[in-house]
Amino acid sequence: MSNDVMITLGLLFAAISFPAILSAFTHGRSVRFPMLLLIGGLALIAVGANQTPGAFQMADLPDIVARAFAQTFN
Repeated sequence: MSNDVMITLGLLFAAISFPAILSAFTHGRSVRFPMLLLIGGLALIAVGANQTPGAFQMADLPDIVARAFAQTFN
């Protein structure tokens, strides 16, 4: 799995986890799975960013996501 794909999946997992955490809190359910999803997403972002040669900057995120989609669907 390339670094771009890891960062993109991490962003997706982290983004999905926030509504799930809020829903679990409001309905009085356990937040185990949403927290695992958040931790997994953050771990994927950290591993992908640490393995990226050179500096990783926030301004590069749109290019990283575009490269990951192009790499996956081409």
